[in-house]
Amino acid sequence: MKEFLETLPVNHWVSITMLIVCLLTFIYSVSFYFSKEGRDERGRSVFAKASMLTFVSTIIIFILFSAYSDLFVISSKSASFLVHLGLALVTTIQFTGIVLFNKFS
Repeated sequence: MKEFLETLPVNHWVSITMLIVCLLTFIYSVSFYFSKEGRDERGRSVFAKASMLTFVSTIIIFILFSAYSDLFVISSKSASFLVHLGLALVTTIQFTGIVLFNKFS
C-alpha cells in the first residue's frame, strides 16, 4: 500500500483527471442550484438531500483518514494526493446525489 501511494502522486495524469472531475461536478452542482429547476420546491428538496448525502460521506472520509493517519506520514505528496482524492470523492457524491434524486423524485 505504501509503495502504491508513493508512486501515485508522481503520475500527473491522475492528478489532472481528479482536478477535471472535481471542477466538472462542482460546476454542475452550482449550475443546478442556480437554475430554474433548482430554485423550485422540488429542486431545493433534491439539492438538500444531495447535500445531506455529501455531509455524511465527508464525515465518513474524515473518519477513514483519521483511522489510517499513518498513510499521511509517507510523504507530503501522498498526503496532498489523499486530500485531493477525498475532495474528488465528495464532489462526485454530490453530483451523483443530484442526478439520482432529480431522476427518481
